[in-house]
Amino acid sequence: MQQDLPAEPVPWQWWAEAAGVTVLALLERLGRWRADGRLKRVAAVVRHQRLGVTANLLGAWPLAEERWDAAGARFSVRPSVTHCYVRARDGLPCDLFAMMHAASWSAVEALYRDACDHLGPGLPLATGREFKKTSLRFA
Repeated sequence: MQQDLPAEPVPWQWWAEAAGVTVLALLERLGRWRADGRLKRVAAVVRHQRLGVTANLLGAWPLAEERWDAAGARFSVRPSVTHCYVRARDGLPCDLFAMMHAASWSAVEALYRDACDHLGPGLPLATGREFKKTSLRFA
């Protein structure tokens, strides 16, 4: 279930045929797996550059632990933010990170400035070049 699905009216048909079951049986099995926690989600990965979202920036902030939840909640409702997480500093100057996307550099910079208005000064880390981007595969 880690392969791309075909862009067809019934994309589940391919998985069902590969498993030797009907589409209904497959969907029922996926529902059971979701209910018991084995399956978190089935997701479409959109190539945002092809949709005109060409600018991205990772904002990083040094933030006291008691502000993490409020900052995370603020970022989580923004469609322009795809990742937001806290990590141990381990020698880094920041612990809260948020990946922001927009159609232009001026728009993504405005998102970052807005975040800084609420969180204080941070580090804007722009992507220079992408070497690899794939979905996680489980062995």
